[in-house]
Parts: sequence; structure tokens; C-alpha cells
Amino acid sequence: MEFGEEVVLRAIHAASVAAAQIVLAEAEAEAEARFRPVLSGQIIAFPLIERDRAEPDQEPKM
Repeated sequence: MEFGEEVVLRAIHAASVAAAQIVLAEAEAEAEARFRPVLSGQIIAFPLIERDRAEPDQEPKM
């Protein structure tokens, strides 16, 4: 293989690696945009309403 052919093959390889990286980055960006609302959604919590309950060791008042 001549030097010029080796340079061409390396250039083709580098271009294909770069293209694969671009495709991967685009796929990651699309997946992040698609699933971000689910992953970053706010959790809504409601406080518990405490009721006057007797403790198990206390007898109810009559």
C-alpha cells in the first residue's frame, strides 16, 4: 500500500468516526429532549392531615 492510499484510508476512517459521533450526539439529544419532562417533573406532595387518634396504649375517652 502506498503512502497516499494509507492517508486516504485514514481520512475515510476519521470521517466515518466523526459521522458516527454526530449521529450518536443527535440521538442522545433527541432522547434527552423526549424524556426530560418525565425525569425532571416536580413531585407534588400533600401534607398529611393529623387527626386526634388515640395511641395504642391509651384508652379512648368516653
